[in-house]
Amino acid sequence: MTRPAAVKLAIVLWSFAWTFYLGHCGIFAFDQSMMFDGAWRILSGQVPFKDFIMAFGPVSFAIQALFFKIFGVTWTTMVLAAALLAAAAAVSVMRSMALLFGRERVWLVAGAGFLVGTSIQSMFGTLWIEQVAFFFCLLALQALCESLHCRTGPRLACFSLAGALSALAFFTKQNAGGATLAFIAFLILAAALPHARQVLTSLSAFFAGIAAIAGLFVLWLIRFSEPHLFVRHFLQVPAELGRSRVDPKVLFFVPHLLTQIHGTTEWSHAVALGAALYAVFL
Repeated sequence: MTRPAAVKLAIVLWSFAWTFYLGHCGIFAFDQSMMFDGAWRILSGQVPFKDFIMAFGPVSFAIQALFFKIFGVTWTTMVLAAALLAAAAAVSVMRSMALLFGRERVWLVAGAGFLVGTSIQSMFGTLWIEQVAFFFCLLALQALCESLHCRTGPRLACFSLAGALSALAFFTKQNAGGATLAFIAFLILAAALPHARQVLTSLSAFFAGIAAIAGLFVLWLIRFSEPHLFVRHFLQVPAELGRSRVDPKVLFFVPHLLTQIHGTTEWSHAVALGAALYAVFL
């Protein structure tokens, strides 16, 4: 095994072990019980939005239910799912960085994998809705990076795959998924400009991937679930709650926003916003 391969393997194992260890250090019953309960209900044969309602998409709960089916309904199974997602996220990020900057920059590839693998799930220790959505975002970004090394046909397939993964992110969590859809579309558009035909074909492939997943989801809703309850609890209720919590005029008025930073949570949001803006300008 080469040295770079050994470093990458060590980071993947670390991402798994770190998350697996922290997942057994405690429990936050209010939040983590939602994932347990939703996955158990699906495993028991209940149907989301028909037999029980939620303000999120069902994707993360279905993933956890699959782990319950394979490994049993235990706390360790919940931790195992999170640890495997952390390891997979590290692999995805290292692959994307290698495609963008070259395999010879081992420190850059390894550093990105270490940061993402260490942090993406360890804050919860079990699967969490936003983290699963962001994982799909990472996979969509990887698909775009793969497209840089493909010819026209496979490149369009990568764009379709990115669209499908972005749709999965949306049906996992609305806010993270919506940001993923906009961000991936923006990257595809920016890469295709100023060639109008390339813009059209690239975005068409992207939206075809979205349409495929959305179409399958709608068919599932009609056949097995309750579409009107999905619209009410997945779209309308979160939108009403979001409007009551956030005033867009305040959010985008930076001086006022900065004066409202009073604690750890607000500082975390400010740092995340700054990092996102920095990444866009880069």
